[in-house]
Amino acid sequence: MYAWSKRTLARRLQYFDIKFRDYEVDIEDVKEAVRRELDGPAQLIGYRSMQQKVREIHGLNVPRDVVYAVMKEVSPEGLQARGGVGKTKRHRRTNTFVTGKELDTFRVSVWNNHRMRKQKAKELPDGVPEHIYMYPQNYGGEKCGLTVTEQQLQETAELSGVLEGTSDYLEAGLRRECERHIPDTNDVEQCTGSECLFIFKE
Repeated sequence: MYAWSKRTLARRLQYFDIKFRDYEVDIEDVKEAVRRELDGPAQLIGYRSMQQKVREIHGLNVPRDVVYAVMKEVSPEGLQARGGVGKTKRHRRTNTFVTGKELDTFRVSVWNNHRMRKQKAKELPDGVPEHIYMYPQNYGGEKCGLTVTEQQLQETAELSGVLEGTSDYLEAGLRRECERHIPDTNDVEQCTGSECLFIFKE
């Protein structure tokens, strides 16, 4: 009997076509990633979505049970009630750009990159939604989308009248005040969104 190095073991497993996942991650890194996510809009998601964010955004390959245990330790009170219910319009409006930015990150990094499994009795493709959309011919589908220009969209909007009667969701005075404190909303991180709200309330 003799000891194998980790590289030798990985090479032998590859030779026999045996797949494995390396979950050797520092638990403190996982806790820090979960804390950062819980400081923002991600405090409202479950442990399955949290595991996807930890893997996709923070690059930590951890199983769901570990993420669940860490969430329970970091936030023992559990997930709070969904945000936006019973709050004033100003709270919702000033937080829109922060939550919108987080939703865009989730859509690009997590949601459209998850893998769908084959479902029995359903004629649905299995794979990554983003890949299925971009290359439908590889999944037994057909690309039926039409390419339109910005000018065509503008002409359609003018003919349909959908742009009439629309206004900014922020009052002019409130928008000027917000832009005075925070000129570029892209600089606002999810963990500092609450601080920005306090500035606006003052």
